[in-house]
Amino acid sequence: MDKPAAAPVTLDAPPHDPLGRAVLHTFKDDARTTVWRVDDGAARGWVVKRYNAARWAQAWRRALRCHPADRERRWDRQLRGNRVPVVRIAGGGVDDQGRSWLVTPDAGPSLHQRLLDGVLGDTRQRQRLAREAGAVTGAVLASRAFNRDHRAPNLVTGDGDTGAMRLIDLVGFRSSRGAPLLAAALPMLAQLNRSVVLAAGLAPRSGAVSRTDRLRFFRALLAAWPSPPDGLQHLPRHHEFLP
Repeated sequence: MDKPAAAPVTLDAPPHDPLGRAVLHTFKDDARTTVWRVDDGAARGWVVKRYNAARWAQAWRRALRCHPADRERRWDRQLRGNRVPVVRIAGGGVDDQGRSWLVTPDAGPSLHQRLLDGVLGDTRQRQRLAREAGAVTGAVLASRAFNRDHRAPNLVTGDGDTGAMRLIDLVGFRSSRGAPLLAAALPMLAQLNRSVVLAAGLAPRSGAVSRTDRLRFFRALLAAWPSPPDGLQHLPRHHEFLP
């Protein structure tokens, strides 16, 4: 007997009026973008990102399909299609002042915030976050993409012990096809490392990123690749990476 077809996965829809809802928390507010959190009235949080450039500048970019919001939507579809863990873009539009905006589910605190909160003092949590940061970074590189803004604030960690790490703020993504893998990997890794070290150093309960944390990160990164690409098969391998 054939098995019954699985029920389609339904995703929560954002509130129909996110711009009109009370701001619960502002994550960022500068000349480029404003990012804030709202509630939909059913205990679900949503994050709104509004672009703040002048009306005319946003209008011609939308007309040419080169607006950052359009780029984020394209990369949202492409990365999810390549099984890269991202926080999905659930909606968007243009406000009455001609400013484009996007809305995503609230997917928990960023890696930056978790480090500020002193997560390195919890062995179990630091192991989880090192592995997941490596897996996300490896998935990006395996999809032959490059993120110009691969930093701790743009990796969200789920709520407590639940949920996997995912990417937000996709406007910095570019294709790296046709370029050596290391040309994409090294800038991303260096930028992520700087942002993690900075956040860990600012924590009240200061904790350094250890060699073991980095090894755990790189082991998860390599595990995200079906096979070592672009000649990396011949690089020396640490004993922890061997089967």
